[in-house]
Amino acid sequence: MNIIQSTVDEFIKNEIIEFYYNSKSQFHKTTLEYLRNRLSRYGKGVLIYISDCPITQSTSSDQMVLYFQSKSEYVFICIIRHLFKEPPKHGQNIQCSLRGQEYKLNYHYY
Repeated sequence: MNIIQSTVDEFIKNEIIEFYYNSKSQFHKTTLEYLRNRLSRYGKGVLIYISDCPITQSTSSDQMVLYFQSKSEYVFICIIRHLFKEPPKHGQNIQCSLRGQEYKLNYHYY
């Protein structure tokens, strides 16, 4: 699994964006629980899950799912997007939009 991690600017200070990209198999509910628990341990933050295999039924095979913590509840947002045709190269920039702000994140293999 490839993980992209990046801190954001002052518009969303003290928050961490973590990208999980999986091009071959979908995440199971246990994996999502693990990601949620990991996020809650870090406190305030944003987790963005990207996969070309949707978690739930969808008309598109490209799906971006955002989890973010609101008080003690997790809000689930599913955005259909045209995503990667193939995984980015190591060190390649990825541009994404979050809360109206554009971010260029650096892709690294972990």
